[in-house]
Amino acid sequence: MSIICFSATVATAGTPQNLASTASPAQPTINMGGTTFAAASATLRGAQIQLQAAPENTAAKNIYVGSKGMVVGTKAGCGMTLLTGTQPISLGQFGGLEDLADLWIDTDAGTNGTEKILVTVVA
Repeated sequence: MSIICFSATVATAGTPQNLASTASPAQPTINMGGTTFAAASATLRGAQIQLQAAPENTAAKNIYVGSKGMVVGTKAGCGMTLLTGTQPISLGQFGGLEDLADLWIDTDAGTNGTEKILVTVVA
């Protein structure tokens, strides 16, 4: 079992982005059978995932976590809302492993490139 911690920055408010592909620091690569994959690709799976809006966020009211096609304005495809200054939210213990490539983030307002989400993955 390992614990992986990273942050992801919302590049443009109103444009969902993949949580795994925006990891900072970038996740290491994995070589399987001569093919190299980024660990933040579909190969990074977690038994438990914890999410928190970074305490230093100042502009965004909310950071949303949802599916690829989420629309913040109507909340379609939004699964949860992370408020700055609140405790982390745990996605819980999964029977299998959750693929980080299935999670997308967005914000309703803010200075582009400064609003962050903190992520802890138990893999």
